[in-house]
Amino acid sequence: MTFIEVMRLYEFFLDKCREIGIDPAMIDFEAEVDWSLSYYENQAILETKILKFIPTPIPEFEELEYYKKRVEELEKRVRELERLARPEVVDKLKREIEEWKRKYEEAKRMIEKIKATKELTEEDVRLIVRETIKEVTLPLGEILKGIVKKIKELERAVAEVPTIEKVEVTLPAFPPREKRIIKKIDVLTKEEYEADVDFEFRVTHLARLAGFSIPRIFYETSDKTRKAIGYPTWWELAKSMFRQSIERGLLTPQHLNALGFTDEEISKLMDD
Repeated sequence: MTFIEVMRLYEFFLDKCREIGIDPAMIDFEAEVDWSLSYYENQAILETKILKFIPTPIPEFEELEYYKKRVEELEKRVRELERLARPEVVDKLKREIEEWKRKYEEAKRMIEKIKATKELTEEDVRLIVRETIKEVTLPLGEILKGIVKKIKELERAVAEVPTIEKVEVTLPAFPPREKRIIKKIDVLTKEEYEADVDFEFRVTHLARLAGFSIPRIFYETSDKTRKAIGYPTWWELAKSMFRQSIERGLLTPQHLNALGFTDEEISKLMDD
C-alpha cells in the first residue's frame, strides 16, 4: 500500500468506529494493518475486527425493554379512563403500574451493577445478565398480563357509556319520591338483592334528559356485583351523569326537583 492509501485506510477506520459507536483506541490500528496486503484487503481485516466489538443483543434484555414500552402505553390508556371509571379502580391500576416500574428499575440497577464489575469478562457479564434477566422477566411479565387484563375489562365496562350530546330538555311532571324496594335476582351471581326501583326509574329519566343511555347490566345486577367488575353504583352513576350535564349546560338542580328527587338526594347528587 502507498502512504496515501494508509491515510485513507485510517480515515475509513475512524469513520467505521464512529458509525458502530466504539472507541478507536480499543483497536491497535498499526498492529492490524498488513503493509504487504492491498488497501481493500486491509479494509476487510479492519472491518471484521471492528464488528467483533459490537455487543450481541441479549434477547432477554430486549424482552425487558419491550415490557417497559408496553407499560408506557398502558399508562396512557389508564389516563384516558380517569374521566370514565371510578377513581378507586383507576388508582388501584396506577399503584400496580408503579409497583411494576419499581421492580423494573430494581432489575435495571442490578444489571448495571453486574456490567460494572471489572473482574468479569465480557462473556461472563453476558451469561450472568441473561440469567438475571430470565429470573425477573417471568414475574414481571405475569404482573403485566394481570394489569393488561384489568385495563381491558375496565375499558369494556366504560365502553357502553356514550358521548353526551346536546339535547332539548323538557320538564316532565313526576309524582313525589317514594322508595319502592323490591327483591331481584342478580343475573351474574344468582343471588337475591334489594333494589329501589323508584330511584332507578328517576335516574333513568335523568339519563334520558341528559342524552345518556344506561346499560342493561344496571337493571339486572346489584351495586356490589357491578363494583366488583368496574361499574359504578346507581348513586355513583346518577352523580356522574348530573355532574357532566351541569358542566355542559344541559341540566340544573331544578331538573332534579322536577324529577321528584328529595332535597337530601339532590344535596347528595350535587355534593363534590
